[in-house]
Amino acid sequence: MITSLLKLQNHDLNKMKEPISENELKNVFKELLVLDNEIIKKEFIIKEKDLMVWPLIRWEVLHYIRDKKLNLNIPQSGRTVLSLNSIGYLYKTIKYAPHRLDKKYNFIFYNISARGRLNNKNFNRYVDYYTSLHPKALVIDKSFNMDYYIPENKDNFATGEYGEVKAYLFYQIKRFISKKNSIIEKFIKFLKTKDIIGEYFAEKVIKKFLYYYYFGIDYHRSYVLNVFKKLEPKIIFVHNAALGGRNSVPLKIAKENGIVTGEFQHGVISRSHMAYNYGDAIFKSETYKSYLPDFILTYGDYWNEQIRIPSKKITIGNPHFYEMIKKYNNIKEQKNSILIVSQQTMTEKFFKIAKYLSDGFKNYKILLKLHPEQKYFDEKYKEISKYSNIKVTNSGDIYEYIAKYENIVACYSTTIFEALGFNKKLFILDNAISREYIPQNIGLRFKENDELKELIISLEKQEKNYDLEYYFSSNWIKNYKSFLANYVGIR
Repeated sequence: MITSLLKLQNHDLNKMKEPISENELKNVFKELLVLDNEIIKKEFIIKEKDLMVWPLIRWEVLHYIRDKKLNLNIPQSGRTVLSLNSIGYLYKTIKYAPHRLDKKYNFIFYNISARGRLNNKNFNRYVDYYTSLHPKALVIDKSFNMDYYIPENKDNFATGEYGEVKAYLFYQIKRFISKKNSIIEKFIKFLKTKDIIGEYFAEKVIKKFLYYYYFGIDYHRSYVLNVFKKLEPKIIFVHNAALGGRNSVPLKIAKENGIVTGEFQHGVISRSHMAYNYGDAIFKSETYKSYLPDFILTYGDYWNEQIRIPSKKITIGNPHFYEMIKKYNNIKEQKNSILIVSQQTMTEKFFKIAKYLSDGFKNYKILLKLHPEQKYFDEKYKEISKYSNIKVTNSGDIYEYIAKYENIVACYSTTIFEALGFNKKLFILDNAISREYIPQNIGLRFKENDELKELIISLEKQEKNYDLEYYFSSNWIKNYKSFLANYVGIR
């Protein structure tokens, strides 16, 4: 609900232009690191609130600049805003808030609401593999589109936005009666000196979010601190911790109170992923490091090489990856089928690919899989619904789709790496971003749609020339228990 403050509108958006070059990509990354260092050196700290501005909105600002400079579509799905239709959300937020619990927990997992089914049971693929190893574990779920998935067993479950809702209410009241903060105003003025930053984004998005923190942070902090004192965790894991924003509140409170903090990898990370790569100044800033997790727990050794962050990198593995291989490895593959994995930043491009392949392969079954947060755009869907052999979805089990479909087309999605476990025919849109994110020994590259068509026709089998363990360690139980024993003191 709070992240509705960061909803991007149709202001200052570029049309999709010609693909960028690798040099342009590298230059953009260098520019972002320069800005990173510049802002850290200027500090922008609200001393009376013990609040550093940059960790709160760094990801949003750098992500926005990157997408504009790279001529990518800025995702426009947005997030839901509180309304009279949100009674169910508020009811669940209050009823299942963590302060209701009377037990002690060694582990707290702050997670996104991502419940599914595994072995005919409700299952959260991000955390339940780990919680199953230790009974004293609590899962605190964030909402998705202002809704929670409430599991059958609620003893080790809580909703995660009670403190945020109250902080948001304080913000709504205080923003009308309180004075402006000089540090926030100074920071916004600084942002607007950068030509790439639009007036709307600076004033209506970033400033609003910063004032939410300024007016509501005291209550949010005190609530989280009281929860930690009551539940006494030894370690907390925060989903998307390195992105900052609201994730930084429990993270910082935990670190200030001697609680170990960590983040599990949940997607693709490259050397230009700004959430996991930082300028030199941040490595020297103890203040900024207090907003970052102690540990980043990765899928495999490959990902540790893509990260430049003050947090310690530990290889754990990806248990869901190997469980899904076991579940779907014997599923019957559909011949003459294509799975197209869209990216939020490249919506138009993947729609064009889907339509081209539909015309070129009349007898093929084509699934255009959107990112879960991509919304249906009426005009686009009306147009693509005319193609009888194309189905569009933003839901479902991506592993089942990988197993079922013969050919997979993508650019820099996590799906590319996940497909390695099924030895699929992989076709990767060749541009500067995919060359940055995807190793050259994975998949076949194409630039134009007709080139893709020829590759699909001519390729009989994809040769395997990679080490799966390098990307996804299969020894996750051993690795996880070793991490807990060595760094948390839990055996």
